[in-house]
Amino acid sequence: MKKIMTHDDVMWELPIPSAAKIFGSSLKSNSQPDDHAVFRSWMGLALNQASLKAVFPKITHVLGHHVDQWLSEAGPVQLDEKTRFMMVEVAVSAFGRLDVNQQMMDRLCEDALVVQKGLYVVPIYLPGTNWYKAVHKRTSYLKLLEGILRVRFEVDAAGCITESNLLEAGKEKVPGSVDTTLAVVQECYERKVKADVRYIAERLLGNTVAASETTSSTLLATMIAIALVPRVVERLRQEQAEVLSAHGSELTYEALQKSVMPYLDATVRESTRLLPSVHGVFRRAKRDFQIGDYTFKKGEKMMVSTDLLHALDPCCMEEGMSSLSEITGDIPLYVDPSRLLTSFQPERWLEENTAKVPNLHSFSFGQHSCLGMNAAFLEIKCALALLLRKSTWELLNAKPEIKFLPYTHLADGPAKFKFCPNPLKP
Repeated sequence: MKKIMTHDDVMWELPIPSAAKIFGSSLKSNSQPDDHAVFRSWMGLALNQASLKAVFPKITHVLGHHVDQWLSEAGPVQLDEKTRFMMVEVAVSAFGRLDVNQQMMDRLCEDALVVQKGLYVVPIYLPGTNWYKAVHKRTSYLKLLEGILRVRFEVDAAGCITESNLLEAGKEKVPGSVDTTLAVVQECYERKVKADVRYIAERLLGNTVAASETTSSTLLATMIAIALVPRVVERLRQEQAEVLSAHGSELTYEALQKSVMPYLDATVRESTRLLPSVHGVFRRAKRDFQIGDYTFKKGEKMMVSTDLLHALDPCCMEEGMSSLSEITGDIPLYVDPSRLLTSFQPERWLEENTAKVPNLHSFSFGQHSCLGMNAAFLEIKCALALLLRKSTWELLNAKPEIKFLPYTHLADGPAKFKFCPNPLKP
C-alpha cells in the first residue's frame, strides 16, 4: 500500500463529485503530472520551515484571539463551527496574505464555511439543501476573491495579472513569509500561462478549504481525546508549566518545536493516528504497472486506507497485539470513548520511539505527502498550547461516540465544552 502512495505511475484522484465541484479547476494542480510538479515546487517553497517561522506571529495572533473568545463565553461552548472559522481565518490571512479589514475577513470566513458544507453531500440541487447553498455561495465567494486580487495585483483588460507583475512574482524565489497566493501566481509564471484572476481565485478557494477543513477536524478531535483521557491533559499541563519556566510566557516558534514540547507533539501525532480527518488517499494509474504480484491497468482507480496502514503496522499496534485477527473484532476500534483510555498513547511517539515517526501516514507518504503537514502541526500545537496555558476543559456530551464520516464529529451533536480557567504561571 505504501508503494502505491509513492509510485511514479499513479496520480492523485478525487472521486467525490461534490468535492470535485467545490475545488473546480484547482484540482488540475494535483491531477496533472506536469502541473503537479510545478505546484509542489512553489507551494513547497511557500510552506517551508523558514516561511512558517516568519508567519508564526500572525498565526499566534489569530489563534490567540479566537481562544480568548472561547474562554470568555459563559456556559457550554460548541466548537465544531468555531474551530473551522478559526482555521479558515488563518488560511486566508496568515497563509493567503489577503490584506482586508476585519469585517471583510469575517465575511470571507463565514462564506467559506457555507461552501465547505457542500464538500461531502449528495449533490441534489434543491433550494434549502447544503449543496444548493454551497454552489451559490461559491460563485459569490469567487467574485469576492477576484475583487481582492485586483487590489493586490495589476490586472489588464482581459482579467489577467499583467506581465510585469507576473515577472516580478516569478523572480521572488525566496519568500520572506508564507504567501500561498503569490505561490499560485508564481506557478503561472513558470508554466508560461496567463494568470487569470478567476483561476487564481478558484485556486485560493481550494487552498483555503484544503488548509482549514482537515486542520480544524484534527484540532477538534484532539481536544475531545484530551478531555476523555485525564492522564494526557495532566502531562500536557506539566510540560507547559516547564516550558513557561524555562522560556517565559511568550509562545515562540522555537518553543513550540518537538525538542521543547515533545509530549504536545506526540499527542497531536497520536490524534492523527487514531482520529484522523482523512482516512485514505485516492490514486489513478497513469499507465500499466506492477507492484509485487499485483498488476494495475491504466485508468484503474484505487484507495489506500491510512487507517488500515496504521492498524497493520507493528509500530502502531497495541502492546501484545501481533496479527490482524487480534485487532479486528466486535469492539469498534477508535470510536468508543472507553477505548481511548487504553488506545490513546502519545508515548509511542516520544524520543525513545523516534523510529516510529515514519510510520505515521495521516498526511500520506513519501514524495506525494501533504505539503501542508508542517503548517497543520504548527497550527494545532499552537492552539492547544494557548489553551493548555490558560485552562482545562471538559466534554459535556452525554454519549461522546466519535464518528468519522463525512468528517470527524460526535454522534449526539456538536461537541460542547466547558472551559475551566486555570492559568499556569511562568
